[in-house]
Amino acid sequence: MIIFALVAVFLLGITYLLFARRDTRKTAQGDDSRIVEVHFPVTLEVGEKMTVSVVVKNSGENQWDANYRLGAVGDEDSFITPIRVLLEKGEVVLPGEVKEFRWELQAPYRLDGETSLTTEWQMVNEGVGWFGEVFRQEIKIKAKPIDRSRYVCVSALTSADPRRDYREFLDQLCRHHINATRIFLIYPWNHPAGEHFDLLYKKGAAGGFDEAKLRHLRDYVAYARFHGIEVIISLFDHCGFCYEESWRNHPWNRRNGGPIDTEAGFMAYREFYMQKNRPLQYAAVEQVLKWTRDLEPIYETGNELRTDDGWGFEQDIIEYLRGKGVRILSSNSDVVWMILPLGEVIPRVDFYCWHGIGEAAKVDLRLVERYGQKVWFSTDGARGKWSGYQGRPGVKEMRRLGRLARERGFSVEFLDKLYDIEGKQQTEVYKVLK
Repeated sequence: MIIFALVAVFLLGITYLLFARRDTRKTAQGDDSRIVEVHFPVTLEVGEKMTVSVVVKNSGENQWDANYRLGAVGDEDSFITPIRVLLEKGEVVLPGEVKEFRWELQAPYRLDGETSLTTEWQMVNEGVGWFGEVFRQEIKIKAKPIDRSRYVCVSALTSADPRRDYREFLDQLCRHHINATRIFLIYPWNHPAGEHFDLLYKKGAAGGFDEAKLRHLRDYVAYARFHGIEVIISLFDHCGFCYEESWRNHPWNRRNGGPIDTEAGFMAYREFYMQKNRPLQYAAVEQVLKWTRDLEPIYETGNELRTDDGWGFEQDIIEYLRGKGVRILSSNSDVVWMILPLGEVIPRVDFYCWHGIGEAAKVDLRLVERYGQKVWFSTDGARGKWSGYQGRPGVKEMRRLGRLARERGFSVEFLDKLYDIEGKQQTEVYKVLK
């Protein structure tokens, strides 16, 4: 048995040596190269582009023609780059001469936890084999800084859906230089994206919070920040309590294990903002702060908090968040229009989102200009003609609004329905930003 094993090993060794020699002769028929000089970065931001170069000496016996290239080892690379860098048309590199290969290398948008990536390059005689010295460079990928001088925000519904890959959505935003996005923690259950947005209350848990969804929220914010994207977390939304159909299926409803026992949607909404439910509301906010505060998102107190006590509740939340030292956004434009002058809101929050600016009326512009760049324009008021569900958005109107905001130094938010339910980006918003 031992003799058979030794014979088998011997035969395998002979076979290896024969093929190795044959392959060596094939790739080394006078071909050789040496790396003389390189210009590569040691760090790149997410999505950052840089021109790189490798100077290679033809240290072999053969001249290099169009069949010779500098190639990414293994025909793949961790960076966005061509996998072959060619000689100039008609160029020949004689033995002893050097050739500088120059091309553009870009850090990827998709990062699956890596903080550094390696790129490798070597000469290749196409169809014959690789040869010569290998250049290898490790490049650290660092976070892209958030440009806070002016925001271009795209609110998206499906981006926070745990069933979908939110990284693809955020990669797209980064690729198109969009530096903010807004997500909702509570959204109506009758919406196609509905149940996946209640990150606060765990259905049937008698007051418990869904840790898996909160962890998903944290991962979302962390990935966005690394890509230079500000995240606005909308803590409360009136929609989830305004419609009876959605309320019947909502996890805060008593029938689903929640704390509120009324069946009427609007009445549940009113009851939700009464003092007796404040401890649960603050407990929910505390959970969000616990999981995300160190990542420094912007916390939106609530989206259009209507009802008699809507502004009272928002005032409480504003004061509560101010005590936590976090950044606050208010978007309660109905209350401001009907009850309070904007001047009473702005000093108490870091940002104010002005809804209904789709028509960009002159009176609106004069009013918001009084308060400077803390005010955001929002396309929410043009829902009828901007909504993806009611026909394609008007690119011309969007461009006008985008240009208006840019000229006057304001931030701008594009309505979330510019994104369809599957999370596929429509191109109109990117055309506006060019």
